[in-house]
Amino acid sequence: MKKVLTLEITPLVSSSVVDGSFSGWASLNYYGKSPNATEFEFGYGDNFSYNKSINYNYTDKLAHAWQSHTTSINAYGDYYYNLLGGYYTPGVQITNQGSLYGRVAAINLVNSLTDSSGGWLEDRVRIPITYKGQSGRWVARYTHPWSPVIPSLTIGPVSLSFGTFIGDEWEWEWENNFTIQAQ
Repeated sequence: MKKVLTLEITPLVSSSVVDGSFSGWASLNYYGKSPNATEFEFGYGDNFSYNKSINYNYTDKLAHAWQSHTTSINAYGDYYYNLLGGYYTPGVQITNQGSLYGRVAAINLVNSLTDSSGGWLEDRVRIPITYKGQSGRWVARYTHPWSPVIPSLTIGPVSLSFGTFIGDEWEWEWENNFTIQAQ
């Protein structure tokens, strides 16, 4: 059984955002080396929460992007909400939108009467051990449209660009930096 270490990237490095009822933050997980020991395995995790009901229940997006030497091997995510004492997990729709450099989760907000809600997106990625000692990084953004118009998204290496839309956009793309090495 592999040992999993979780390293929270400190908010003092600007990898989190709090704005009204919204919070977004990043976490880095180290999973060890790949089976052939030629790559490090990390989890790039991005999380969000609303601590009260939200207005405008359309499709939100949580996206992140990484460096060109990084390869995703799997993605996970979920969305939850609390309503009248019940806990519900309708899930998210995860795609890479044709990009090798990132991923997006579409979150269909279900009800403006929720007590709280949140979710997460994690990509399990591999980085060749030849990059040991160099800086690893990824960026994250979250959009909350105020209308049914869902913004387009362009994903590039360590780059996320949403098209024009009316709504909120939060970013913790001050680059989540870490040293590539066994943790």
